[in-house]
Amino acid sequence: QRQFGVIENVKGIGNAARGVIETMLALREEDEELGCSSGGLKDSSNAGGASKIDTLVIIDREVDFVTPLLTPLTYEGLIDEIIGIQNGYIKVNPEMVEVDGDTAPESAKEKVASKPKKPIAIPLNSSDALFQLIRNQNIEKLGSFLQDQAKSIREAYASFRQNKDASITEIHQFVKQIPGLTQNYKCLNQHINIAEHIKKTTNSTEFRQRWQTERAMLEGEACYEYLEDIIAARHPVLSVLKLVCLQSLTSGGLKSNKFDSLRRDLVQTYGFETSIVLNRLEAMGAIKRREMTWTDSGNSWGALRKNLRLIHDNVNVYDPDDISYVSSGYAPLSIRLMQTLLRRGPGADSTRGPARVTEVRQDPFVCLSFEDAQKVISSKGNPTTQGGEGAGGEKISKKVLLVYFVGGITFMEIAALRFLSNQPSFPYSILISTSKIVSGDSLIGDLA
Repeated sequence: QRQFGVIENVKGIGNAARGVIETMLALREEDEELGCSSGGLKDSSNAGGASKIDTLVIIDREVDFVTPLLTPLTYEGLIDEIIGIQNGYIKVNPEMVEVDGDTAPESAKEKVASKPKKPIAIPLNSSDALFQLIRNQNIEKLGSFLQDQAKSIREAYASFRQNKDASITEIHQFVKQIPGLTQNYKCLNQHINIAEHIKKTTNSTEFRQRWQTERAMLEGEACYEYLEDIIAARHPVLSVLKLVCLQSLTSGGLKSNKFDSLRRDLVQTYGFETSIVLNRLEAMGAIKRREMTWTDSGNSWGALRKNLRLIHDNVNVYDPDDISYVSSGYAPLSIRLMQTLLRRGPGADSTRGPARVTEVRQDPFVCLSFEDAQKVISSKGNPTTQGGEGAGGEKISKKVLLVYFVGGITFMEIAALRFLSNQPSFPYSILISTSKIVSGDSLIGDLA
């Protein structure tokens, strides 16, 4: 805010967001007391214009622990899930990258071949123009897209070779394009190799069965037999724990007898250290025992799934019109809550927490807890995007929305936010910020 001006519309989801907002307001008051001349916040009225950031939405990771447990189906998300992205880099075998020594002398090639093959670090960022295009695409669309890219490069070379009467100027222009075409071909070959490596996993029976199990759990089904089978088969412990947490979160807890049997099987199969992780997961609410009583009215997940349209069975992954394409049918809960919160508008009433601070300080922000979400949904209906065009179809410049995740954001959620930001009907251009990039493996692994 010191750099870009006071953000007038500040909204939050979750307890951590409430704490951050209250701290922000306290710091704002301190800066106002010190005065702008001594390095305080820029007042938009004194700065000669509105803040460059129209709205800030702070989201607590704790309100949506379901999304990190699910398998993403975007290219970047699957790279992180299968290979692992560390600080914007992946490490892969040299065979997956085009060898620069193809044109080197035979003696040099022999030296390269004799050396032990170490993993090669490959950067993954938007400086790679091709990766920028495909990082958020669903894996089902990726193959045909890469084929089209390869075809266009081949046609560029073929069209020049067929032009037997090319002038000196045309030859010169093509020669200038060769470095760019060569780099494009190298990047394309690299991503084709990575995509083929990923497809070996995504085409496997085990992967598809896991995805179907995740979907069944999201739709409220009990999959205890599958959990018992993968524990008996000694699947990776983090992979098993993610599904156990998902079953608990989407079912309002594990049945008492299954809670005990799964816990016993996990400790006996993976060692006593697993009991420490299970205790910590239980303390944070990711796993809990569900005691069946006559007054048991089910769990809130079913209502959220229905009212927020978290499941979209017929989403088109090739030409998507909804954020649920990121997992071929599931829309991240955190992003749906954000859409719902944005529809409330500045100054909307809140039923708990910082609403009292709003009245005292006259700051137009709203803080929405997880429990409040259902009340907002019932009064507002399904979340939809808002118009980004005028009545005559003319484009309206979008306002800037800063979305900050406290506790980490997944690549699935990043892809969903980018999709929204690129939609003409969505009224904001989104900036994404977070404390870290997370996945289900990293969240649970940190508890070990």
